[in-house]
Amino acid sequence: MDHFDVCCEILRSIALMSFRFRPKTDDPVEQGLQLSKAFEQLSEDERHQILSLIQPSLAMKLLALSGFMAEAAINNKDISLIRSAIIMHVLENFQNDYRENIRYLVLVAFAIKKLGIDFHSITSTVLPLASDRAKNSLINFSGRVDDLNNLSSFGIREEIVEGTFRFIPI
Repeated sequence: MDHFDVCCEILRSIALMSFRFRPKTDDPVEQGLQLSKAFEQLSEDERHQILSLIQPSLAMKLLALSGFMAEAAINNKDISLIRSAIIMHVLENFQNDYRENIRYLVLVAFAIKKLGIDFHSITSTVLPLASDRAKNSLINFSGRVDDLNNLSSFGIREEIVEGTFRFIPI
């Protein structure tokens, strides 16, 4: 199976998932990681084709998945999950309300800080994969004043639940 087919298969699988409640397994995060790796291998034309397949309901699931990936990155101290979380935003292509993107990017940015990584250094490696719209949105987000990106400003807080880091509503 080539990378394009892998992307399509994983996107179909994610479309069938429910993120109304927190996933009970790490399978969605693993699928997100595999999706981002396959997406990186695509040609520019293939990436545009993949972006055209993403409908609004799937786009919202990709945003939610980026938040779960940010949590997993903190729990596993795994930078590759941060990069993949940002790629979920590239795949979503900032097609929904920008405030939803910011809400989930705040989670990713929090995880980046928690892991002691520079947001700009991670996003700069992802920008070549992004459409112009996603590129501009990521650059604009990275230029935001840090005070605007507090979890509490978005009705979210961090908590350790049974020894595992989680983002939870206030």
